[in-house]
Amino acid sequence: MVAGSKPTGLMCLTREHGLVVFDLKEYDAEIENRQNDIYAAIHRKLLGYKTLRSGRDLALKIQIVTFTPGHESERSRDEDVVVAYPSTLIQMLEEFPPISIDIFRSLNAAIERVTTIKPPRKRFSVTKADSMGAKLKEIEKQIANLDHWQKRAAIESPDGPQRIRGLAGSGKTIVLALKAAMLHAMNPQWRIVLTFNTRSLYQQFKELVRRFTFENINDEPDWEKLQIIHAWGSARQPGIYSEIAKATEFDPRDFGYAKSKYGHGEAFKGVCAELLENIKKRKTSTYLFDAVLIDEAQDLPQPFFELVYSATKDPKRIVWAYDELQNLGSYSMLPPQELFGTNSQGEPNVMSLENEIGRASQDLVLPVCYRNTPWALTVAHALGLGIYRQEGLVQYFEDQGLWEEIGYETVQGKAEAGHHVVLKRKPESTPTYFADLLKPDDAVVVKRFETIEDQMSWVTKSIANNLTEDELEIDDILVVIPEPRSVGLDAAKLIPLLEKNNISSHIVGITTSLDMVFDSESLAITGIFRAKGNEAPMVYILNSEFCAEGSELSRLRNIYLRPLPALEHG
Repeated sequence: MVAGSKPTGLMCLTREHGLVVFDLKEYDAEIENRQNDIYAAIHRKLLGYKTLRSGRDLALKIQIVTFTPGHESERSRDEDVVVAYPSTLIQMLEEFPPISIDIFRSLNAAIERVTTIKPPRKRFSVTKADSMGAKLKEIEKQIANLDHWQKRAAIESPDGPQRIRGLAGSGKTIVLALKAAMLHAMNPQWRIVLTFNTRSLYQQFKELVRRFTFENINDEPDWEKLQIIHAWGSARQPGIYSEIAKATEFDPRDFGYAKSKYGHGEAFKGVCAELLENIKKRKTSTYLFDAVLIDEAQDLPQPFFELVYSATKDPKRIVWAYDELQNLGSYSMLPPQELFGTNSQGEPNVMSLENEIGRASQDLVLPVCYRNTPWALTVAHALGLGIYRQEGLVQYFEDQGLWEEIGYETVQGKAEAGHHVVLKRKPESTPTYFADLLKPDDAVVVKRFETIEDQMSWVTKSIANNLTEDELEIDDILVVIPEPRSVGLDAAKLIPLLEKNNISSHIVGITTSLDMVFDSESLAITGIFRAKGNEAPMVYILNSEFCAEGSELSRLRNIYLRPLPALEHG
C-alpha cells in the first residue's frame, strides 16, 4: 500500500490489536527514519477523518512494526522502534491494546476507501428534491468510492499479465487510472504507459491519473515516467505503435497509408502486422516499457498486443481491460494464449492466467455496473445482438458462461445454443439507487419523428428543459450522432436551434480538440467513436433508425451496442 508519499508493506486492522502497519524491510540503519516516515504519512491521512480524532490528535495509536527474518539480537531498545521476528510476532501483537467498535468501523471505512473515484459536484443550482439534478446528485454521492472488486483490481498487480473484464459503467477506466497512479507511486523509476483506442479518452485519463497520484504521493506525476498515449500515435503525438516503430528503426505508417493498403476497418491491424514482421526479422529485442495498461482492449487488433508484449520488460506487466459487448470494430477478444503470439518454439507467450490464493490475481471481473441502469444495459445488449430479429441474431459470443460473469441470471429456460431463455440483471450486479430513484421509463425514452427538423426541434426543447426545470448542468449532457460521416451535417442543423435558446455547443474533434469532449460552458456533440468511453448522465442519440436497417447491419448494431448512462433519450 501507499500512504502519503511513502510505500508501506502491509496493513493489518483488527479490533483486538488495532491498526498495525508492517514495514517489510531488513533491519538496517534507516529503520527508525523509515518507521517515522510511515507513521507521519498514515497519521496525516487519518487525521482528515473527524470520526478518528480525539481533540487535536488521533483517537488511536498507529503501531509501526518492522518485520524481519534477521537475528533477534538486532532488536532496538528504543520503545518507539518496534521490530518483530517470526518467533516473536504473535507475542508482540498481543501487547497492542484493542480498539472500540466505533473506531474500528471508522478506521475500516477510511482504509477501505482507497481513493475517491470522483468528488461529487456541489450542484448549487439544485433546488427541487425530485429533479433530475437532485437524483443525479444522490447517485454521484453513492458512487464516489470504489467497491471491493474495483479496489482489488486496482491494487493487485501480479508479476505478469493481468486481464480485467466488465460491462460499461463497471469502472474499468477508473481502475486502470488508479492502478497506473499506484504503480507510479511505488516504482517512480519505471516507465509506465496507459494507452487506449479512443483519443477523446485522453482528457478523462489525465484528470484521473493526476488526482489519484496527488492522493498517493501529494505531488504531480512525473509525466516522463508515467505517460498517457494513444495506441497508434500521430506525427504530432507519440503512441505505442509509433514509439515501437521508431525504436526498431521502422518508419511509422500513418492512417492514409494504412487505409489505402488495408482498408478502413483493417488499417491499424495491417500496420501493426507490418511492424511485427519487421521486428521478428531483426531477431533483437527492444524493451521500452516496465508496465503497459490498455483500456478498450476489445477495439484493438491482435498484432498490437503482440507488439506490446515484445516491447515490455520481463515479467511482462501488461494489463488489458475490456468489454467485448462494446466492440465497435471487426475484432473479437482472443484468449491470452492467442492474444500475445508465440515464441520461437511455437509455444504461446502467455500460457494461462492464474488466480492463486495469496497471490495477485491475473484474471478479474468487475460485476457491478454503477453508471448504467439495468434497463439501459438490457436494451443495449438485446439491440446489439439482435435478439428479437425475426431473421435471427446478428452476432453472439460462444461462451455461454459469459452471461453469468457479466451480471445476468437465468429466469426461464437454458442459456445454451438452440434453447429459449429469459435473462435479467442480477440484483447484486445492480446498485439499489437505480430502483430507488428511477423508473424504467426514466432510463430509456424512445421518440419517433416524421422529419429531421422535428427531431432537432424536440431535442433542442428537451435540452433546454434539462438545463432549467431538470436542474442539470450543460456538461451533464452529450449528443451523439452515430453515423460518423454525417456528424458535421446533422450538427449544423442542431446548433442554430440551440443558439436561439442561448445554449452554446461544440462538435468534438471538429470545432474543438480531439482530446477534449466536455466543456463546462458548452454542450458536447460527437460521433459514436469519440463518445465511446466517456460518460454523461443524459445522452441523446440522434438518427437511431439506422441501427435496424441498411447494409452492414452488424456494424450498425455494434454502434448502438454501447450501453447508455443513467438517464437517456433516443
